[in-house]
Amino acid sequence: MNPNMAPSDPCKILGNSVGAALLKKADVLVLDEIAMMSKVDLERIEKSLRLLMENDYPFGGKIVILSGDFRQILPVEK
Repeated sequence: MNPNMAPSDPCKILGNSVGAALLKKADVLVLDEIAMMSKVDLERIEKSLRLLMENDYPFGGKIVILSGDFRQILPVEK
């Protein structure tokens, strides 16, 4: 994650790129290894999909499947 990016910053895949066209066509998105993703990254993906799909539905109205193995994450002791 870039420390200079805020949750309100959209991803760079917006516009008329091939990636944007693929995302617009997709019915379901699968985000794997979600346990390794930061909160800010997930918020940026969510905001970017809203902008790309031009609506205010969560994740732009796309079905999003989050997966990952939380048993791989080591516990943190205080």
